[in-house]
Amino acid sequence: MAAPHTFIERARSVAGVALVAVGMFILYQHLSQTANHLSHFLCNNHGDTPGPLPAILMAALCVIHAYAADHQGVLQVLVKQLWISFWPLLLVMAGTILSRDAFSDNSDGQKKENCEIVELTASGSTLK
Repeated sequence: MAAPHTFIERARSVAGVALVAVGMFILYQHLSQTANHLSHFLCNNHGDTPGPLPAILMAALCVIHAYAADHQGVLQVLVKQLWISFWPLLLVMAGTILSRDAFSDNSDGQKKENCEIVELTASGSTLK
């Protein structure tokens, strides 16, 4: 029979699931907002704008020019933007670590020990 979970184990599991849920929700909102902006940008059919391809090329040229002028500054901005965009993944990872014991397959509540290596060659096979 499975050993009953203590209050601390339950609290860790609940906190882990809550962190995963909050992290996934925030990440979904960020990705949804980005997809919405991108769809508005790519589906722009106004006659006064040059269109998405020239705008992307101009932005790429600006990035290359900025990188050539200041390598360190561009890399700092890039890393900062990556942290801002993906910090909810840290919540998901922390929640997964906290709640991993609650979803393990070990039903008797004990760790398996003395796992031996089984030799499957013809001479050491267990088949007779």
